[in-house]
Amino acid sequence: MQRTLLSAALRGQQAADRSPKPSQGPWPDGLTDRAISDRLFLSNSTVKTHINRIFAKIGAAGREDAVAYVRWLT
Repeated sequence: MQRTLLSAALRGQQAADRSPKPSQGPWPDGLTDRAISDRLFLSNSTVKTHINRIFAKIGAAGREDAVAYVRWLT
């Protein structure tokens, strides 16, 4: 499941890289929990729960650790 999510995220990033946008580097800034919940039409607590479960599965203490983990995978 974890690999599937990361693969989908990377595919989405690659598709986003092909669209014309101002240069922002290969990894755009992360969204806040509130921004994620607004985009996905979920409650803020649901987003927090999912994010915390992802952190627990990969052993991340926070978003910085999660980003480091994803970069390590690629």
